[in-house]
Amino acid sequence: MVTSNEIYTTATEFLTGQLQVSHDTVAPDATLDSLGCDSLAAVELFLHLKDKFNIHVDEGKADPSLTVAQTVALFAQEIDGTTSAP
Repeated sequence: MVTSNEIYTTATEFLTGQLQVSHDTVAPDATLDSLGCDSLAAVELFLHLKDKFNIHVDEGKADPSLTVAQTVALFAQEIDGTTSAP
């Protein structure tokens, strides 16, 4: 079973690789847009996480104003079978 920590680590690796921000900059309370993530990059992050973990979360929920923790929570909630709410 996939854990929130695995999702967070994968999201962090994607953000540092794609946006070329330092690992120290990516924090749970950092918004995606504060890391330089626009709406397209947010969708790319969602697609990456969906493909990596085979978890369905609607890309329409990909919003640069989400924090890293909120993004991870959306995917973790799908694993737990609870309703996703941004």
